[in-house]
Amino acid sequence: TLDPTTRRLELPEGNSILLTDTVGFISNLPHTLINAFKSTLEESALAQLLLIVVDASDEHCKQQYDQVIKVLTEINADNVPRQIVLNKCDLLNNDQVKLAELDALFPGAVHVSAKQQIGFEELLSIVTERLLGVVRVYHLPLSRPDIVAMIRKNGTVITEEWKDEFIEVSARVPGEYNKDGKPTS
Repeated sequence: TLDPTTRRLELPEGNSILLTDTVGFISNLPHTLINAFKSTLEESALAQLLLIVVDASDEHCKQQYDQVIKVLTEINADNVPRQIVLNKCDLLNNDQVKLAELDALFPGAVHVSAKQQIGFEELLSIVTERLLGVVRVYHLPLSRPDIVAMIRKNGTVITEEWKDEFIEVSARVPGEYNKDGKPTS
């Protein structure tokens, strides 16, 4: 099917996101289906983060990834921040050479195994940070409770403590990331 599936995912700290699983990329797709295929991906350009799942056990995974990037460019989604997820890492039988090669090809990729349920904690942590921001501690002047209100509105407050000389707020505030997941500020 060419229909994407969307589900809610609960994140730590009480937040939730919507995950949309689009169709997988198929080699040598008939030309009659190419437009329908691309139309299912057009919403990718509106995403806050793309998780590109790569089959780590496939010897052609780099070529398949390159094809994904080509299609993302064609649908104007190539500047959307993305996180590479190397699935099926369990099939590499701890082949450190192959894992090192994959890490060189896909810097910053997360290693997972959907079948063995490995790596999802790290992936969830990365998704949380990329979408909600990293946890930072702010020391704000007592005269600026408006900044605390702005943090509440735009971020996730973890703790807030009014001290004698300042307001200490521990919070996640979303930041900007480039397409490869590097913070821009």
